[in-house]
Parts: sequence; structure tokens; C-alpha cells
Amino acid sequence: MSELVDVDRQLGEVATARGMTPEAYADLLKGTVLSGFSQAEAAKAVGDIFRTNLDPLSEEVIFLRKGGAVTTAITYAGYTKIQRRDGISKVSTKYEDLEDGEVCCTATLGRYTPAGLEEYSRTEFLSECRRGGPVWKQMPRRMLGHRAIISATRLACGINLPSAEELEEVGFTGTVEPGPTGDATEIVIKELK
Repeated sequence: MSELVDVDRQLGEVATARGMTPEAYADLLKGTVLSGFSQAEAAKAVGDIFRTNLDPLSEEVIFLRKGGAVTTAITYAGYTKIQRRDGISKVSTKYEDLEDGEVCCTATLGRYTPAGLEEYSRTEFLSECRRGGPVWKQMPRRMLGHRAIISATRLACGINLPSAEELEEVGFTGTVEPGPTGDATEIVIKELK
């Protein structure tokens, strides 16, 4: 019972922050990004929207499906919003071609505090990324940089949700298709076959 009250409270806060009534926002979500979700799946999604304070209609957070499971994922746009929201003012990447043919990228994020600059760094290696998608094939170094920035953002901002790209690499699916007006705002969840 308390879970339903919590979901109602979370939905109310999220809707109010977006200038909508809880009923109108719930209808909007059900008609778009949560279409076809069970009550339990929708409740989890609302909780993740509330917890991350990211907008699923702007594709900052999306919901991917694998078999019968739905998982929340943060997009690169979502991680960028989190960086701005958490005061990250410095983002840099450094690529290295190592002697053994390996390529790595170190991302460093920084935020200024009263004590000075706090920096958070993470290194990602190309060989450790699955690189299955078409963008990885066309721009592997750029995607490696994105992966390193996302990893450093998780460290700096305390995020524990995966990126959309990481979930897609392990078989979760979700595609953006044009909504009724032709713009790409509607996330359509497709079952993995």
C-alpha cells in the first residue's frame, strides 16, 4: 500500500515540476513512453523518472525491454543534463594509442567547490567495449570517448543506472519512432524476439 502512495507522490511531484496535473502527466506517459507497460512496470518507471529528474519525453531517460524485463537507461543527453545539474564545469578526454594496438580514452570531469577543483577520471579501453552498433563501426574513437565520459559522470555524480547504449549491447531493445505528429518524441518499446 505504501508503494502506491509513494508512486502517487512521485508522480505528483514530477507532474507539478513540469506544470501539469498528475492525471494529465500520467495520461501523457501512458500514451507515449509507457504505452503497453504493466502497472508494476509503470510504477518503476515513474520512480526512476522521479529519482533521476530526467525527462523521458525529451529522451533523457528511456525504457528498454529484453524478454519480459523492462529496464531504465540514461541517454547521453541525460548524462549531459546530470553534469550541468551537478555543477560539472570541466569535461576533457585524452586518447592514447598503446603499444599493443589497444586504444584507450580517459575522461576527466571537474567541478569547483569552496576547497578548489574536484576532478573525477575514468579510463575506458576499446577492446572492452562490444561495439556492435552502426555508430561504433563508423566512429569508434568518438563512442569510446562518450563511454569514458559517461563512466566518469557516474563516478562524479553517484549515478547507478546504465546507459542506453550499454543495455542495447546486451540485448535490450527500444527504438525511437515518429509520433503521430511526425516528430521523434515517442519511445516505442519492442519485444526482443
